[in-house]
This record gives sequence, C-alpha cells and structure tokens, in this order.
Amino acid sequence: MKYWHKRLSEGFMALKERERKIVIFASAFLLLYLGFIGWIEPGLNKQESYQQALTKHHNTQRALESELKALGASITDPDASLIDRRKALQKEYEQLKQELSQKTTQLIPADRMRQVLSQLLQEHEGVSVLEVTSMPVSKLSVSEQVLSDTLYQRGFTIKMEGQYFQLQRYLADMELLPWELYWRRFDYRVTEYPTAQVTLELYTLSTNASFLGV
Repeated sequence: MKYWHKRLSEGFMALKERERKIVIFASAFLLLYLGFIGWIEPGLNKQESYQQALTKHHNTQRALESELKALGASITDPDASLIDRRKALQKEYEQLKQELSQKTTQLIPADRMRQVLSQLLQEHEGVSVLEVTSMPVSKLSVSEQVLSDTLYQRGFTIKMEGQYFQLQRYLADMELLPWELYWRRFDYRVTEYPTAQVTLELYTLSTNASFLGV
C-alpha cells in the first residue's frame, strides 16, 4: 500500500503544474461524484419519491373533491322533500277547498228547514211528528284559508210515529233530499202494533249559526 502511495506521489510531483491542477480537479470531481452516489443521490431519490407521493396525494384529493362535488349534485336537495311535500299539501288543500265549496252549495238554507220537514210530512199520510228537540250549535274548526265562511254544525232529535212502511218511505225520501242531512242515531220500536215510533238524531251544516228553525 505504501509502495503504491509512494509511486503515485512521485508520479504526481513529476507532472507539470498545469497537469497537476488537472489531476487535482479530476480527483475532486471524482470524490464529489462518489459522495453523490453514496449519500446525496439517495437523499435526492428519497426527496423525489416524497415529492411524487405528495403529487399523487394531491391528485387523489382533487379527484375525490371532484367526485364528491358530482355526488353532491346528484344527491337530492335536503329541502326538495319539503318542497315536494308542500306541493302535495297544496294539491290536497285545493281539492279540499273545492270539496268544501261543493258541500256548502248543498247545505240546506236556514229558512228552508221547517218547510222541508213539513212538506215531507204532508207527502206521507200516516206519519206524524211527536217531538223535535234542537241541540246546541257547534262551530266547525275549518281554516279560514280553506273556507271563507264559517261552518256550523247543529243536530236535532225528531220523534215520529206511524206504521212501518209509512215510516220507511218517509225516511227514504228524506235521504233523497237535495241538501245534505246526516244521520247519527236511529231508534225504532213498536208501541202498539202496527203503530211504531222512530227517534232520529240528525245533524246538518250551515254557514248560519241559527239556521235550524224547527
């Protein structure tokens, strides 16, 4: 080892000054290159790998953001269900309004109730009214936005007497009236054959609180 070191030193000193400078620069370059290979290059490779990983992560993040944005556009708006529900309720509201409007045109007028019942009695011989009892008027809770006029419900109990078929025809004709008249209770009993009594609890609707003049 010393031999080769001595020979190199003698050979180096034998060179001219310009040649010695070239050798020094070449040796320095060789050392730098070896250092680059042994230490600097792995560090640069590691940095490059890290940079590539960052770039890949950034691209993945951007792709994910784009996917989420597209997915968000396809997902139903949280308020859409409420909007649909509102439309459905609006449709139901219009239907209800129309139905109520039709119903109010079928309500029996305030001054016609007594006349209607009396006329029915005249048309059915053998049927007589024994008792009529009015019930308190109750206001229906219908929104003013649905119906401009307030609706009132009032019932009355009517007790009639007659033979079976006479009473049956009277009640059948009552159901054929062009106005709305609702049944709530029906009681039939024979008092002395063939005479019987029928007690009915009826109610109807009106826009007049004092419509039932019976």
